[in-house]
Amino acid sequence: MSTTPLQAYHQQILQKTLQFDPEQALAMQALQQIYDELLAPKKWLRAKAPGKGLYLWGPVGSGKTYLMDLFYQHLTLSKSRYHFHQFMHHIQAELSQRQGESNPLARIAKRLSKEVKIICLDEFLVHEIGDAMQLGQLLGALFRHGITLITTANTPPDDLYRNGLQRDRFLPAIALIEKNLRILRLNSHTDYRRHSLTNVEDDSYPLFVMGTQNVQRLFDQLSQTKKVSYQAVTINGRLIPHLGSTHHLIWFDFSSICSVPRSQIDYLVIAKQFSTILISDLKRIHEEDDNLARLFIHLIDILYDADCKLILSSSVPIADIYPKGRFIVEFERIKSRLTAFKRIGRTLISSLV
Repeated sequence: MSTTPLQAYHQQILQKTLQFDPEQALAMQALQQIYDELLAPKKWLRAKAPGKGLYLWGPVGSGKTYLMDLFYQHLTLSKSRYHFHQFMHHIQAELSQRQGESNPLARIAKRLSKEVKIICLDEFLVHEIGDAMQLGQLLGALFRHGITLITTANTPPDDLYRNGLQRDRFLPAIALIEKNLRILRLNSHTDYRRHSLTNVEDDSYPLFVMGTQNVQRLFDQLSQTKKVSYQAVTINGRLIPHLGSTHHLIWFDFSSICSVPRSQIDYLVIAKQFSTILISDLKRIHEEDDNLARLFIHLIDILYDADCKLILSSSVPIADIYPKGRFIVEFERIKSRLTAFKRIGRTLISSLV
């Protein structure tokens, strides 16, 4: 008999790999209810009617992603899990392939409904006007085709795409979220990315190494016995320069990976092709550098979700990389994720030099 998400949650508390938190327990009970409803026998006439999903929102580091992933790991139905930006990239790519078709978003939703019963989306956050204009139709089609949606977010639905262009056209998407998802705030005051009951201490894994020579030394150490290439890599038909690579390891200068036009698909391909990423000369991102901030946020999100190892070199403390700007809320998540990289040992630096 398979373990349910709630049972798995309680097991981790008993094993002392997780601290009990009443807010997390309530959220896990809500996820367990969805789990039970999904697995309950359905009458034929109601087989396509999805139960309510969940919109789990709260501050960075409160455990939203952890709980959703625990739910996802123990769900035996057909399922998919994406970072929100990754999901929208897949939608945009399929829309490009379906140019000329009528109601392409409805067709995409129908295809998805044949493959999965539930979709989990991490970090539901809308900034791009293209995503905003399509989400109402897309969500409506997903719900009509019986797909249950679980999503995490840092803000309540009413704050999505706040101050965005033509936001009035996005309001139907918010209405669909509120109608089809239970809205639950996670008020945990414990940052589970900063606390761990394992033997790994946060301070054991400093994130930054200072100085290009030290990065070079690390690269040489990691690439020893491997053939190193210095030729630009081809990603999506474009050449991206780098400072060295092997079959699993690549070293970028910050400007080459974030300061020139890049896309999320570039980062997805890099994360798929390389398991360890070095980025040197990370600079302060100024308030007016919206594109640079957005690209860096996308990059860290994608590397985090892909379980890549990350080494960064910077003379600027992480708290001062992006002190203010349009994406300051999102950057709080990035700082927390960088801390998580340290906590779970996905940075290879053992001392700050």
